[in-house]
Amino acid sequence: MKLKMIMEDTVAINGSITNVTGNTYSISVAALNGGSYNLTIKNIKDTSINQNKLADYSTTVSIKDIVAPTITDLDTNTLGTQAQLLSSKIVKIVFSEVMDKASIENKLNYLFGGGALDSKVTVQAIDNNKAVVLDFTDVASGAQTTPASATLQVLRVADTAGNPIAAASTNVLVPAGVTAPLFDKAEVTGKNTIKLYFKELIKSAYIINQLIGEIKVKRGIEKGK
Repeated sequence: MKLKMIMEDTVAINGSITNVTGNTYSISVAALNGGSYNLTIKNIKDTSINQNKLADYSTTVSIKDIVAPTITDLDTNTLGTQAQLLSSKIVKIVFSEVMDKASIENKLNYLFGGGALDSKVTVQAIDNNKAVVLDFTDVASGAQTTPASATLQVLRVADTAGNPIAAASTNVLVPAGVTAPLFDKAEVTGKNTIKLYFKELIKSAYIINQLIGEIKVKRGIEKGK
């Protein structure tokens, strides 16, 4: 038996399948965000002597989103919920699911060390509203000119279904130094082409060239074995 969100990964069935009554069964799965899921049932047999096998069956199941979003920890090796410092002035915060754009772009939903964001700070949703960047570039003076090592507070921002983060305020720690781009996956798209996916927008041509050079080196080592 398999449950898969449309266009996304398979959902684990993390518990037992319980007979409720007669031919009705209950399936335990991980908490599901709202959306459409494909439910596939295979290899089911009846209790007759012949153990007749049920034909494979698939259906679409619609789930109402009642799951509160969370903030994704971008460095699980460091204590606390970590943001990403994209540059000395730009901080990225990632959420567990697609968020309401107006909610995560509302500056009133963020604090810097317990105080309001400077009027010059800009907040922009990115990654299809699954993340937000706080840009401190235009801050002229004060602590917010250097967000590195700061503690930000994210208040009750909401997902697209209107579910707010459970905690009234969540501390998010900014690293002391700029962190590397987060790599997602690589995909061979042709005889001489590889597509690279990152979990953020890569703007620098220099970074792209460095990555291509690194790939060529590794390929050469493999061919030389």
